[in-house]
This record gives sequence, structure tokens and C-alpha cells, in this order.
Amino acid sequence: MFDRVLIQEHDAETVTSSGFIIPDAIAEKANTGTVLAVGPGKSIKDGTVIPLTVQVNDKIMFMPGSTIKVKVNGIDMLVLKEEDIIAIVE
Repeated sequence: MFDRVLIQEHDAETVTSSGFIIPDAIAEKANTGTVLAVGPGKSIKDGTVIPLTVQVNDKIMFMPGSTIKVKVNGIDMLVLKEEDIIAIVE
């Protein structure tokens, strides 16, 4: 996996903070998820491996469209590079 992470995407919000229900047709993707696995890190030209800064169970925000969809044990998950992670959410 090198500098890639495996995440489970969070569901999009279906109700606003004021209680309005958002229809599926206009709901935006959350672009957030939970890290399930991380690779060892990015290998540079001299062979040194730079470890990733994200860890398993981190909640993250990521760039839309930067993911690869995979299915693991029947569960939809996403793979993305660490550089496509926008933030770690607390």
C-alpha cells in the first residue's frame, strides 16, 4: 500500500442542524471517513521510507474524486493516497 490508506466512508448528512430532511437526490457526499489501515509510508529515491502521519481510527476529510473504490468482505471501502487527505478531524 506504500503511502495509501484504506478508509470506510461516512454517510452523508440526511438532516440539517435545524431539522430539515435533505433528499438523497441533492445530498452531497460527506468526503469524510475513518482510517482502517495504512501503508508503511512513501519510499523516496534513496530507499528511505517516510512514515505516514495518519493512523488507524483517525477521522479524516479527503479530496473528492481522489479515491479508488474497493469491496472488502462485502463492505464498500475507499483507498487513497495520504497526500489527498485534507485534514484529520477531531
